[in-house]
Amino acid sequence: MEHFDESEIREIGIDDRNYPELLRKIEKPPRVFCIRGSLPPNRKIIAISGSRETTQQALDAAYRIGRMLVQHGYTIVDGLARGCDPAATEGALSVGGKVIGVVPRGLKSLQGHKKNLLNKSLLREGQSFLNILTTS
Repeated sequence: MEHFDESEIREIGIDDRNYPELLRKIEKPPRVFCIRGSLPPNRKIIAISGSRETTQQALDAAYRIGRMLVQHGYTIVDGLARGCDPAATEGALSVGGKVIGVVPRGLKSLQGHKKNLLNKSLLREGQSFLNILTTS
């Protein structure tokens, strides 16, 4: 079971200098989010999404796309849902890519999460996790 210290989690508010500029520009940016890890310095961040109930062909495509995007300098955002999300993340990790996992139930919910081996792998590899606390 992978664990992390609560001191590894920090809050970033919309007025913080570390708040991502592109996120600040969306229609309803979150006023605060928590992060474990770091945000990538580049602006090349992309989410790959697809059906949760999917075909092997779609999973293979998501894997290839995640891999290809990382090879072109992108960081992958993963909603940590089943289906295409983990396939894209596995593709990204296969070539040493960076991944940001968006956690819907708070970062502390990652501790002791026995079901999702990919989340445990992301924790072990020091990838970043983000949790939106509030919206404006």
